[in-house]
Amino acid sequence: MKKTRLFILVGMALVMLMAALPAFADPNPGEGNTDVIVTNTNQNTGAAAAQVTAIYYNTGGSAEYNRNRTVNSRGSYNFKAADAQLGDNWNGSMVLQSDNELAAVAEVKYTGGSFDDGKETDAYTGYAVGASQMYFPFVAYASNQYTVLTIQNTEDTAVTVQMTYTNRDGTVDFANVSTNIPALGSKSFAMNTPGQNGVPNLTQTSFWSQNGYWNGAVKVVVQNSKKVAAVASNHWNYWSVAYNGAPGGAQTNYVPSAERRDSTAQGLGWRGFSVITLQCVSNSTCNSRFRFYNATNGNLDLTLTKNVNSGAAIAANTRTGGDFNASQYNVLGNAWAGSVVVDTTNGTEISVISYSIRPGNNVAGSTTAANSADGGKESFLPAIYQRNTDNVSCPNDPNNDWIQYSLIRIQNPTNNNATDVDIYFYNLDGSTAYQELNLSIPAGKSLNRNTRVNCSSINLGGNWTGSVYIHSNVDLVAVSETLVGGSDMSAYNGYSINR
Repeated sequence: MKKTRLFILVGMALVMLMAALPAFADPNPGEGNTDVIVTNTNQNTGAAAAQVTAIYYNTGGSAEYNRNRTVNSRGSYNFKAADAQLGDNWNGSMVLQSDNELAAVAEVKYTGGSFDDGKETDAYTGYAVGASQMYFPFVAYASNQYTVLTIQNTEDTAVTVQMTYTNRDGTVDFANVSTNIPALGSKSFAMNTPGQNGVPNLTQTSFWSQNGYWNGAVKVVVQNSKKVAAVASNHWNYWSVAYNGAPGGAQTNYVPSAERRDSTAQGLGWRGFSVITLQCVSNSTCNSRFRFYNATNGNLDLTLTKNVNSGAAIAANTRTGGDFNASQYNVLGNAWAGSVVVDTTNGTEISVISYSIRPGNNVAGSTTAANSADGGKESFLPAIYQRNTDNVSCPNDPNNDWIQYSLIRIQNPTNNNATDVDIYFYNLDGSTAYQELNLSIPAGKSLNRNTRVNCSSINLGGNWTGSVYIHSNVDLVAVSETLVGGSDMSAYNGYSINR
């Protein structure tokens, strides 16, 4: 049987190596370890278990360690960094091989950071195939943040990539910055380390001189139609996020999770806000539109429009406004949650990412927006949790007893109503722990489930780790946010197929 492969950047930082610091001290996330959770997508419980091999490649493309595991149909397994015999200061990537189709998510846990409790978490999804181009709509370098782009060569031969940096004003500051990546190797490009791996000096741009920081978008093109996988991580002083690079754009993109929660009037400050960033990937101006839909009633609460130059990026920030006036978001109120549809009205294509920050808890999470091509009638979320100190679905003290839980966001990116949506929670061995059947999601709208808030109905026992499988009569997309106590948060895109 033909082997399938899945690509994961486990070394986005198994250890974050800090370069010499500039005049101001950059955020230091500390040491990071990456666990990779894999799910066997085969729903036939009578089928043979999948034989899965995880191969760890160093940055030079040499295989240093591999591990074999058997994973039941619908089951999951965690390839933990602590179990890999790689030693300290290892950095690289993973290729998963199996005789069945897999879904996988990487969870990065940082410890020993320089701010707050010294802990941060990130997550991102594995790639079933690479792409000959990648878009990063949100890239930044400032006194309190920087972005790291990590590119994995999915080919058995070396590749040459060219990177173009376009600032938020739409000006190309650096074009076709070229670098080579060995076969099955990887490279990281930290915006705070100019000169390393060809990273340009963003502090020498006119944009930096005028603003005191640099932010914009990066396009990666692989020569000779070779393919890569790529992930971006952004570090602030108190939180970090990661998101998958987008292999292309679409006219319509879907963000299943966004929020605007302001308790300043109660003396609690901002509890949560979202930043949705789009990059115009067409060769002509993109007439962009952001539409904010209420999670409770499905109503369209806010529409924002702005034209974006080719290659440039803009953002809608529900707290500061971003590239819009902050007062425009007042219509959302101070306790808003929902989804966002980001599209263009002139047929051009955009790439979109979003991240949410909860300042009170110093946590954040990010995902790449999905388009209709990313959806499927079957969607998988490999890492789902319901864990608390009482080991019951709903603990006695819901404010203090939770260890880890998941927020699941499912969005319908089609023009047709989803009238038969089934959600299955699977144990690690593939058996069913809980299910909801015959649900509906109107066209363009979303449905949410929370293993903490909905603990009385999603009765998983309070010491539960597993996965979620979603089946529908129309294509859907899904994301999951993982909360660890009140101090860590990560988010990742689901994996969808259409069998």
